Amino acid sequence: MRHLDEETLAGIALGEPDQPSARDRAHLLVCPTCAETLHELQALVATGRAEKPGPVRPPGAGVLAAIQAELAADRTSAAPAAPASEPVPAVSSASVAVLDRHRRDRSGSSTPRRLLAAAAVVLVAAGGAFWYRAATADVLLASTTLASLPDHSGSGTAQLTEHDGDLRLTVDVTRPPAGDAFEELWLINTDGRRMISLGVVPPDGRGSYPVPLTEPGLDGYTVVDISLEPFDGNAAHSRNSLLRGTLG
Repeated sequence: MRHLDEETLAGIALGEPDQPSARDRAHLLVCPTCAETLHELQALVATGRAEKPGPVRPPGAGVLAAIQAELAADRTSAAPAAPASEPVPAVSSASVAVLDRHRRDRSGSSTPRRLLAAAAVVLVAAGGAFWYRAATADVLLASTTLASLPDHSGSGTAQLTEHDGDLRLTVDVTRPPAGDAFEELWLINTDGRRMISLGVVPPDGRGSYPVPLTEPGLDGYTVVDISLEPFDGNAAHSRNSLLRGTLG
């Protein structure tokens, strides 16, 4: 039985829109070898995509060397290798760990060469996605320390970030329980009159809130305020502020 090639399996694992074709789908139903290879590649992709954005790094030299060695052993007329100075697409350490685990868990001394070839395609393709995610990470625009006002206690921090044009304010505060009231987060303009309610602060004091302003329109809305609000149905600020700080 002729198996599906590495590029086809990698395309299916990555979820390309034209994959799998009806013919390939039928083959996967009757070929346990290709089905198993696809399952392992899908696990590799799922692990990489589930990882939170953060620092990325190229796979270890041992992983790349193992892939290259296996491919070279299986092909008598392989294409010339890329120059050493050419950058290698970065992938997450979690993806590399999955590949390493698959290689160790398989019976025998090494993973089948076709799986390594397909995994190499997946790693290269996924590398672009990881670079994109790193390049579009949240940008810190401003931050402040939140200090307690007279007759209250507590402390915390607030950070204003931007991601793809959207602003968010993230707070992390510690303070006594609110009792029979609730706490509300506000952005107050420096004119002392205009203010925007961002939402209720949860009991654990941690929350991230969309800011309904664009960065140019944020001018003046720099005071972060957490107020103690009674359950009276009045949406206005109670004028009883617990914590406050100015973004800068």
